[in-house]
Amino acid sequence: MRKVDIRKLFGGSGFLVESSEHDTTNIVCARGHIYADGDRLIASLNRGTPAECRSLRGMGTVVMDGDFGELSIAFSPERFRDVARILRPKQASNRGSADSKAPRFAGRNLAIALTGGLSNSSATVLSSRAPDRV
Repeated sequence: MRKVDIRKLFGGSGFLVESSEHDTTNIVCARGHIYADGDRLIASLNRGTPAECRSLRGMGTVVMDGDFGELSIAFSPERFRDVARILRPKQASNRGSADSKAPRFAGRNLAIALTGGLSNSSATVLSSRAPDRV
């Protein structure tokens, strides 16, 4: 089993990435967050609509299904684009550091760069260039 490295896989994408106190690296999203768990990724949706929950259920294995639109699914990294369209990863500000500016939403202009590397800070700007398209 090969462990997924969020920073390595999505480095240079422009997404806001945080390191939590539990030693996980999260992609911060408008509707939740995405993090690695072994060879798969976990998407946690907070307060999703019924349509968003239905869409996510079809993209992976349900890990947790809450009463009020909370849903966590395990999915392969190849499905990231589909999941990201629903969770809407936040884009790190390209002005200043990620800590000093509020992040913007990547929205429709999501891009995925599968190259790059980063330092280990608590919130990191993965790229100063805004993503183009999905």
